[in-house]
Amino acid sequence: MMRRWTLFAAAAVLTAVAWWHWPAAAQRVFEPAAAADMITFDQYRDFRTRDLQQRQTRLARQLAAAGFPRRQGEP
Repeated sequence: MMRRWTLFAAAAVLTAVAWWHWPAAAQRVFEPAAAADMITFDQYRDFRTRDLQQRQTRLARQLAAAGFPRRQGEP
């Protein structure tokens, strides 16, 4: 008997707490990033290009160290 009441009370408390926090979460306003934090597409593209080149170079070094031949058609 006591267990049913305890489970019901716990469920009721959890529901009340979730219901109480719901409006506060819905009222939060999305704040856009500051202009200083934003980058342009060109900056992003340049970063990705440099990153890809660095990864390719690192992978080629690792493969050469492991004894794999270079890909045909490359200098």
